[in-house]
Amino acid sequence: LLRVVIVTITMMHQGVTFFYRLFDFFDSEQIATREGVEDDMKYSKSAPQRSTLPFSAAKASENEDEQRSEISLFEDFTPNCAVSGAGVICFGDNDGWIKFINRDFQIFKFKSHSERIQKLFKTPNSDILIALGKHVDIPNGPVETFIHIWKLSNIDELGNPKKIKSFRLFPESQMELPISALSATVDGNQIAVGCANGVVLVFHVNLKQRSLLDKIRPIKLTKEGPHAVTGLHYFEQMLYVITVHAIMSFHIYDRNFPCFFLDRDGGCDLNCSCISEQGELIVAKSETVHIFEGEEIRGEHAFPGHKLMVCSFRRYLIVVTLIATKHTNAKRVEVCIYDNGNKYVAFRQQFDDLIAIVSEWSSVFILTHTALIKLRDKDLQEKLNEFVRQNLYEKAIQLARSDGAPPSKIIDYYCRYGDYLYDKQDYGAAMDQYLQTIDKHSTIEPSYVIRRFLDAQKIRNLTDYLARLHKYGTPTSDHTTLLLNCYTKLKDSSKLNEFINIDESKHNSEHKYNFDVSTAIRVCREAGLLTHARSLAKQCG
Repeated sequence: LLRVVIVTITMMHQGVTFFYRLFDFFDSEQIATREGVEDDMKYSKSAPQRSTLPFSAAKASENEDEQRSEISLFEDFTPNCAVSGAGVICFGDNDGWIKFINRDFQIFKFKSHSERIQKLFKTPNSDILIALGKHVDIPNGPVETFIHIWKLSNIDELGNPKKIKSFRLFPESQMELPISALSATVDGNQIAVGCANGVVLVFHVNLKQRSLLDKIRPIKLTKEGPHAVTGLHYFEQMLYVITVHAIMSFHIYDRNFPCFFLDRDGGCDLNCSCISEQGELIVAKSETVHIFEGEEIRGEHAFPGHKLMVCSFRRYLIVVTLIATKHTNAKRVEVCIYDNGNKYVAFRQQFDDLIAIVSEWSSVFILTHTALIKLRDKDLQEKLNEFVRQNLYEKAIQLARSDGAPPSKIIDYYCRYGDYLYDKQDYGAAMDQYLQTIDKHSTIEPSYVIRRFLDAQKIRNLTDYLARLHKYGTPTSDHTTLLLNCYTKLKDSSKLNEFINIDESKHNSEHKYNFDVSTAIRVCREAGLLTHARSLAKQCG
């Protein structure tokens, strides 16, 4: 049901304030819960069907509502980070363990580092997982920062994936730096690591090379400075580097990595930038959200609240804001999912101690210290039904169009919107909608609209409809007769001349009319419009 809540968002680049309605367009399901935490969501305890391999093909459809028992994500495991891609969701913990789940929600667990996992990166189109964390490489040796690269589809008899590459980030003689960001190219052959002192290190990794332990000399992309690297994002030929101070792009395949500043006046905090599925860079600043396409800013929107995280899912923008509360020691946040293009809020809910938000299998997954929650985006028809139930026909039409619905469906909503306005006696606005139903492939019969506007008070609306029908539709001889009679009653000679295409200076026998010419000549004679009848006869030979 529709929540009667209005969220106000200012579109800064246009200077216009829009009002965003709040809907419940995501179904939630609790996938995992830490033991001892009360479960307030309803789910079935029936056992799900399991697969035997992490990347096995799932038979279930993307929108399957099959209920399942909870998975044991939190059993001997305290996740501190999560990533997703290519059919798996991966979690890292403070003891160096990694768990990942496949689409059938089968869990795999293996030891990656001897100490804490700090960052994970999952390549979007392959089975490669890049894990960055603290590790003791030799017995009684020092704790160092290592990157281990795993091939998740290659599982041994003990259930462990194959490690295909391992290297330390900093030489033994160099002081270790705090890590703040991690990213990689789609194939995983170039890895970027951001540090708290503003330095970005780029590692060229040959994943096809068989050697496991490599000494890879990084390229120092940026100099040391006072601002930490808060975001790293690869897209096509560019690496976006974001700090609290600035937003930059580096052309990674050009010599010397040329740099371009997208914004010198400020960047964003940790977790407040992402790349959308459309390839846009989204940066959430303290008061605004900036959207960049390539190296050009495409939009700037003001969103309320102190932002802690921003993510992208399909066409949605997910914004996490801090909620001030005195009733709990937990860090409470509010997660809002905006459909910015169609101007509504699809989901809003508060959570305590949020860790990460990822998306996979056409769903959003929210990880907190106590639960893993799945949010399923409702299908298009459910949303359209809700809009129609609330008489929000414009939103229904806009959403249907943006989702690529068939033209016949969009035409149907235009007709229903016209009916709604007609019943409110707003005949002019109703006709504006009915005009949109005229199409050579429309299923709306013209007679349905014509009958509603036959009385004398609505003759101008009827004339507009008939004129458009002759221009874009498939009129009959009766429609032509009716239109010419309307022009005659209105004494609108200019429209009549335009319709018949009178031009005394030309003889155009090749002109094609979208109506029955003999009918038009007959009607003009009967109405005493002999000049128009002669003109038609002359032009048509």
